[in-house]
Amino acid sequence: MRIPETNELGWTVLVTAYAQLGHMEKAKELFSKMPHRDLSSWNAMLAATSSLKEARSLFDGMPQRNIASWSTMITALAERNQLEEARILFHRAPYHDDVVWTAMILAYSNHGHLEEARKMFARMPQRAMFAGSMAMEGEARNEISFQGIFLTCNHGGKLRVALDYFRSMVAEYSISPNVIHFQAMADVLGRAGLVAKAEGLLLVMPFQPHFLAWKSFISACKVRGNGKNINVAARAAEKLLEMKPGDSGALRAHIALECPRDCQEPASEKRRTTLINVAGDWKRPY
Repeated sequence: MRIPETNELGWTVLVTAYAQLGHMEKAKELFSKMPHRDLSSWNAMLAATSSLKEARSLFDGMPQRNIASWSTMITALAERNQLEEARILFHRAPYHDDVVWTAMILAYSNHGHLEEARKMFARMPQRAMFAGSMAMEGEARNEISFQGIFLTCNHGGKLRVALDYFRSMVAEYSISPNVIHFQAMADVLGRAGLVAKAEGLLLVMPFQPHFLAWKSFISACKVRGNGKNINVAARAAEKLLEMKPGDSGALRAHIALECPRDCQEPASEKRRTTLINVAGDWKRPY
């Protein structure tokens, strides 16, 4: 590869671009020939490396590290089921701001460790402080850390816990729930069998629900329904068709609800037709 004449910033931009585009061999070649490797170039390589062994080798060889370095390595370990190693690395970090705390909370959340994630969340300082500095950073309990808690509650079926945290976002931490928080809360409600409340939350939240939020909601109707949720599911099916009218194949797996013709709350003919057209067979297995 011909290396262009450029300054330090130019080298870093090139290495980062190749790494982020997945051209790791070119990124490695450039990285090895850099006259001076700054922290940004090290972090770019670390974030783009798919091999855990190579990532750990890069991390251990870094002349200096920052918050991004520690959180990236913690996340990489957790994603490859090295949760204990991630925990050890978290405790080794010389400082803990919201990024590092959140990385560990998400590590526990993604592996379904509800109690550990909750304990970690409870231990987060109200504000994070960098080591050796009196400069106070923003709220440690941020939007992403709440997302991790909701994800954990969803996997663990902890409706009451999720509701308490959802309320505390505004009441205690002055954080406005975003679209991901609303959709996660609706998913928790749906999985708990409160499909009407889940639908209501999706309809009144100050954001447009994502296509996948309605898919997940219909799945909850299927799991929790024996025909009684068919009207609710039909309304969600219509929302999906409005958003992606040509994607009936993708919808079919999510809207194949079982509902006999003589169910207690029969769907309107329009909704029944909608579901039949999308699902193909009214009694088709999910």
